[in-house]
Amino acid sequence: MKTKAPETPAWNSSMTGSPSDFSASGDGDLRRRLWALKIVSRVALGLVWLYEGIVPKLLFLRADEIEIARRSGLVWRSPEFTLQAMGVAMTIVGVWLLVGRAERLAVCVATGWMLGLIPLVAYHNPAMLTEPYGALAKDFCLIASALAVWLLAPVVPGRSVRQTH
Repeated sequence: MKTKAPETPAWNSSMTGSPSDFSASGDGDLRRRLWALKIVSRVALGLVWLYEGIVPKLLFLRADEIEIARRSGLVWRSPEFTLQAMGVAMTIVGVWLLVGRAERLAVCVATGWMLGLIPLVAYHNPAMLTEPYGALAKDFCLIASALAVWLLAPVVPGRSVRQTH
């Protein structure tokens, strides 16, 4: 027996692409997809924060990061201790993102922290702006993931997309 694909509404000029454009009867699949997108974005963001907190800040402190911390003037006890404290805090934020409690607050904290660090690091290490292995390019992806989580935070399985607004 051949199954019929779910119908999607015909596009018209009054549609904005927002979840409210879809009929209540056909939004179950959309709701599940949006929820999955939110979860994947939040988990990816959390894993990056977890990794960035544990690996370069706690396990393998790099001389260039120690020097950036030293030159920033924002040192608590020592540059190494400051970076390790940041590593613990970043790990906590990563776990928070993975757990998913207060999603919007979690992505605001993570993104605000990142937006504060970008100019600080770029000022003391302008080469990061042209670094081909991550840094700024990775940060743009993290901001996009955080924005997806923020926008989709109201989407919960079992509720109509219309009920989330």
